[in-house]
Parts: sequence; C-alpha cells; structure tokens
Amino acid sequence: MHFQDKLDIDEFGKIKDYGYIHFLDYNRTPDGKTIVIGEGFQPQGNSKILDLFTFVFDADMKLLDYHKVEKFQNTVKNLNGYGSYLESYGAFDYMYSQKLPGGGYVFYYVDNEKKSKRDPAWILGVVTYVDGVFDFQKVTLTTKEGQIYPMKAKNGYILLREDFEKDAELRLEKINY
Repeated sequence: MHFQDKLDIDEFGKIKDYGYIHFLDYNRTPDGKTIVIGEGFQPQGNSKILDLFTFVFDADMKLLDYHKVEKFQNTVKNLNGYGSYLESYGAFDYMYSQKLPGGGYVFYYVDNEKKSKRDPAWILGVVTYVDGVFDFQKVTLTTKEGQIYPMKAKNGYILLREDFEKDAELRLEKINY
C-alpha cells in the first residue's frame, strides 16, 4: 500500500481537495513498525489546521495502515505557512506521545473548539496503539467553574489541571490509560 493508493497526492505533497499533512511525531515498535502522527493543514492567509492522522509503516517504510481522526478545524489568524512554520508557532493540536508500561503507545492532542473566548469547548483527544490496534477517545475538558488544562505526567498518565477564575484554587486529577 502506498500513499497514492489511499490519498490522491500530487508531486508536491498536496492532497486533492484537502491540503497537506505535516508529520509531528513517530515511535518505533519492538517488531520494527513505525507509528507516525500528523495533522492536516491548508496554508493560506489564515491557515487552517485540519484533522489528525495516524500511520503505521513496516520496517521497509511501506504503509500498512492509516486513520483519519476528524476534529474541529481551527483557523490560525494572520499566519500563512507550511508545516514546520506552523509547528514552530504551536498551531497544531497534537501534544505528545508516551510509551505505555505494558507495551504500546498513547498519543494526546487537544481539540479546542473556539466557539467564543468566554465559552470554548476543550476536548482532550487520546489515541492508543496497543497490540497493533488503534483506539480513539475524546474527553471533554470544559467545566462551568473554570478551565481544565492537560499536562504531561508519568508514562501512561496525564495530569489535568483545573484553574478557577474566581480564586486561585487548583485541583489535579490523574487519568490512567
């Protein structure tokens, strides 16, 4: 399987009627496969950040599997650029990956639906790859009292920090995947 078999890509890397994919992270599995995470984007006056993609390549870098994870499409105001430039400004939603204690990987991204500055809908996207199978979950991080921010924690965990506007109270929760 090649990219051209699944995605209509031209010689410049543009996917017809979509945009481009910028690869953000990769991990090697013990059996020699490479797991790659990327995000779609459209470079223009106000660049758009599109969907998340997962790819699995064999040891010879042949595409074995891929998934498109649809998410809210954000616009980066006054920023016209391609992958590395957008990444340097933190425009992508992908956060980081961790190796799971029992084997496999977990990848985190924040899907921020900017409905309004006063009432954004924050979603934590969790993609796991265990025993050759992807699983996709979304966790709502929006509360009425404050804002929840995901933070890096030990492998297999993510720390959620909730900030309240009215006082300086801080509540921490751990989620185990």
